[in-house]
Amino acid sequence: MVAGKSAEFARRALGRFFAAGGGRSPFRFVQDLEKAGLLEASIREARLGNYGKITRAFREIAAAQLDLKACGPEVLEKIHGIGPKTSRFFILWTRPGERYAALDTHVLKWLRYLGHKAPKATPPPERYRTLELVFLAEADARRVMPRTLDGIIWDFCSKLPLGIDEREIAWPAHLRKVPAPFPRELLEAFGEAVAAVEGGT
Repeated sequence: MVAGKSAEFARRALGRFFAAGGGRSPFRFVQDLEKAGLLEASIREARLGNYGKITRAFREIAAAQLDLKACGPEVLEKIHGIGPKTSRFFILWTRPGERYAALDTHVLKWLRYLGHKAPKATPPPERYRTLELVFLAEADARRVMPRTLDGIIWDFCSKLPLGIDEREIAWPAHLRKVPAPFPRELLEAFGEAVAAVEGGT
């Protein structure tokens, strides 16, 4: 949500924004702010960043009254500023069993390591779907859910030295071209970390 900021920063900023809602649903709170002409000012006060884009997106989401527990990526992508990666990221991390891929720079880097022709930035929609199917097949081959594979790739890549040459990355055995099984303790630690984050929201 905030370019160059951590997910934790964004989570706290959203927490500040919605805390002012006094128990109203997020949709109702945003609608009330919009009616009062205070939406963008409140977004700025919470320091969400990208103010124009987020104001428009919040306005459109609140007006659309989406069923966020069931809508697909194509519905989310009708909202200003939401593309294939963001829509799938939202679905993956709010609905654990869904089968999508959030093709961020880390996942794309990993797909290139595996020998797939993946770009360095988010691909256009047609290419996105092709690479998404590749990622899902890789998750199946490793016998893990797409969300788990996404999170483990992100965790590994986020600890790499800045500017490292992709050819120098020593991928762990469970992420290699011919993968070893995921270590049980890694899967358990990942599950505990996700549960802790979800329990705190």
